Amino acid sequence: MPVNDFSKIKQVSLNSLTIGAFTSSIILLVNIFFVHYRLNDGLVIDASILDYYHTGFQFTSVLDMHPTYLGMYTLLALAYVIIEKPFKQKWATITLILILLISILFIASRVAYFLTFVLFFLKGIKFLSEKIRYKPRVGILYVFGLLIITTGAVKLLSTTYIGYRLSKETYWDLTSEHFNQENLINKQDSRLARWKVAIDLIKERPFLGYGAGTEKSHLVQKYKENEMNIAAENQYGAHNQFLSYFLEFGIIGILYFAFFLFINIFYSLKAKHFLAAFFFFSLSISSLFENIIYNHAGVIFVAFFTPLFTYLSWYKLKASNND
Repeated sequence: MPVNDFSKIKQVSLNSLTIGAFTSSIILLVNIFFVHYRLNDGLVIDASILDYYHTGFQFTSVLDMHPTYLGMYTLLALAYVIIEKPFKQKWATITLILILLISILFIASRVAYFLTFVLFFLKGIKFLSEKIRYKPRVGILYVFGLLIITTGAVKLLSTTYIGYRLSKETYWDLTSEHFNQENLINKQDSRLARWKVAIDLIKERPFLGYGAGTEKSHLVQKYKENEMNIAAENQYGAHNQFLSYFLEFGIIGILYFAFFLFINIFYSLKAKHFLAAFFFFSLSISSLFENIIYNHAGVIFVAFFTPLFTYLSWYKLKASNND
């Protein structure tokens, strides 16, 4: 297939993804504000709009989609708008960025928060370096303005469920504790406890693994042995794609997956195809905390965009070498 066809597919698919993410965001935001209005018998805008019952799974329930996957879709659309600037009208670009950012806030995926921070941090560094270089005073004003806005946003969010999720819940999730009554909002065994169970299983068969599709059955049995009843009842996976591949396919599986991610990031950066690099970087980070490729929403997303970005990065690199 000619490269022009691939470029056209990329443009059409990313434009469609952006429109879809924007439309979904509007629907979800209107729904959650309507729910908030009914609960308060009137229009009340306060910290309760960002509580547990308005964010995360409750926010995305209308679409029946896991927050992590919706976060990945929305984040790629946001990165596309910011990195490649496909829309000529500034008002359209600003509107899209604001709506997608607000949606990501309500999605309450910690991975999406981190990746959004990385995206804006890198873009901000480039923007500020240019301003400081050519207009030092303006650049310094921008820096102080951003610091004030960031400080205010952190202080505001610290009083909401979002702040709780980013601090106490994250801290608890990275301990080796099983479920305890102090964790009343999200009743589950900590993520680190599940990772340790997966690692114990891997130690028993590190080279060949247990075979495709066997992860959950082995984990559930081990959860029961460790009295991790909630993880067993919900049949949770490892919530880590690297550990999942290691568990099922042994050391060859995890090395192959790691190589796939590394080589795509490396060649995307070398070809200066920054959207592709961000896509594979996002997939790498998300895979540390979710079984991204073991869910239909993740499989379709990765299977569609991976060959598209890989081929276009390879072609750009080849073209630059020929020049």
